[in-house]
Amino acid sequence: VFCRANPELVLWGEVYGMNKPSYTYGLAPGQRSFIAFDICRKDGVFLNYDDFVSLCDTHNVPRVPELYRGPWSREKVIEMAEQPCKLTGKTNAEGAVVKPVTERVNRRFERLIYKVIGSGYKT
Repeated sequence: VFCRANPELVLWGEVYGMNKPSYTYGLAPGQRSFIAFDICRKDGVFLNYDDFVSLCDTHNVPRVPELYRGPWSREKVIEMAEQPCKLTGKTNAEGAVVKPVTERVNRRFERLIYKVIGSGYKT
């Protein structure tokens, strides 16, 4: 439904469930689901975060949970990466991803994104 309504956009996400038995994220055996984590235009420009949230919510597209909104803190990101999964509250989270509310690129035109993988997920 989202893609038909927005042919000029590309929805980025992940199918989860049946292919990772230890990380079913609360789904029953054999089930799978989809969760979005980004939207970009067909020219490769990613939407600002609040526009992503608005479009997902308007079209009932499940999206990764927002863990924190506020000033940059490396310690806060590490803390969030070690929390239980926000989808289930049971297993360790995969980690935490930091994106600015307004899309930005560095001098090499790379998106500014920072990801910390939780130590519980690694083990």
